[in-house]
Amino acid sequence: MIDDSRHDLLGPDDDNFHQPDDHYWFHETAWWWFFVPERKVGGWFYNWVRPNIGVSGGGCWIWDESAFFHMEVPYYACYSNQRLPAERDLRDFTYPSGVAQKTLEPLTRYQLGYTDRDLVSVDLHRLLQRRDERDRLPRDVRRRHPR
Repeated sequence: MIDDSRHDLLGPDDDNFHQPDDHYWFHETAWWWFFVPERKVGGWFYNWVRPNIGVSGGGCWIWDESAFFHMEVPYYACYSNQRLPAERDLRDFTYPSGVAQKTLEPLTRYQLGYTDRDLVSVDLHRLLQRRDERDRLPRDVRRRHPR
């Protein structure tokens, strides 16, 4: 049985970076994933920070049905040991890898995006809004305007 009575474990402050202790190996991670079943496409945004030594890493991986191994997927960009900005607020932050996250409602809604220089740019929040708008259209209009 799952005990979900501890709603006090997380609070709005957990949407921001935590104060590191003085241990050299202190790190935090953020992992977001998404999947579009009708397109058989999915992806990860994964990043880590090591504030005590001023570095971060991570990136973006996009899957389709052609591969299962993360280094064989159609698109991936994973960066290591990038300089971590001294001033940072995870509630509105773009990692040096290009992954961006913004808290819209604490602990519940986030805007996510990714830009790899000028090669790839993804705004998941905008894509999901467009999908919601499209799903409200009458069925015959949806057939004329596929996703």
